[in-house]
Amino acid sequence: MLLPALNNARENARSTSCINNLKQIAVGGIANYLNDYNDVLQASFGNGSWVGLHFKLGYLPDKNWSLVTCPSRGTGQDTNENRTYGARQDSYSISSKHHVRHDTNFTYNNAVTDTYYLVAKKVKHPTDYFYAGDSAMRTQTDRRNYSWVSVHVESRAGYFYTAHNQKMNLAFIDGHAAATSGLDFITKAIRSYETTTRMYYLDNTLTVRDGFIVY
Repeated sequence: MLLPALNNARENARSTSCINNLKQIAVGGIANYLNDYNDVLQASFGNGSWVGLHFKLGYLPDKNWSLVTCPSRGTGQDTNENRTYGARQDSYSISSKHHVRHDTNFTYNNAVTDTYYLVAKKVKHPTDYFYAGDSAMRTQTDRRNYSWVSVHVESRAGYFYTAHNQKMNLAFIDGHAAATSGLDFITKAIRSYETTTRMYYLDNTLTVRDGFIVY
């Protein structure tokens, strides 16, 4: 009888540590980047990664892998920019209200002309606009983090993932981090896009779940 309770206590502690990681990312990484670049944040990465960008520019401590990976997903084991918390990869077609195309002033890692940037001041609901968080690949049962995640495309490898007792931890562009259920994730995704379309995430069995609400 004690073992399930002990496991739950350990997972709750890991989830709290994960939230603290994402709060540091939200403030130290996202908010400071936006402040320095006039409310513009790189939102696609060519052959690079969001973690590589923030390491390179000094917004996150270089090579601090325990900060950018969830404690429930094998912290300290991965030293790979592609196996960290996921960052949302929006397509320009659905997010053109908030995004601008390639600008050489913000280029990272030899980005090509399809690189685009989030203009945070254009976001109507910044408290709903998550940028990074718990993620996984639906095809890998080890449930390690995966940095390239989709929100509105079903046929991608990586998704945001309910890693902690049916909830996922997310960092938002207004500087806060929070635990979010699958339904809340769908709601926040649609409000952040300001459009009615189907959204996707992974549940704790690595099953793709989807839903939509009318915006």
